[in-house]
Amino acid sequence: MSDVILNNVNIVTEDEVFLGNIQLKDGFIKRVNKGKCSLPRSIDCSEDYLIPGLVELHTDNLERHLKP
Repeated sequence: MSDVILNNVNIVTEDEVFLGNIQLKDGFIKRVNKGKCSLPRSIDCSEDYLIPGLVELHTDNLERHLKP
């Protein structure tokens, strides 16, 4: 499986919150870096927050795919 890079994301740790990027490989975090990366194949997270152990279940887009 190829690496996935989440770029332009606010990373929340126990000690700080910083804008950075995360490299994933085979479903695991391989590297965490401060600052944005310039790789063209990275996923722009638009400064969303990445918080360990938190999964947001709310979505406004789901309603667009459901029909009554």
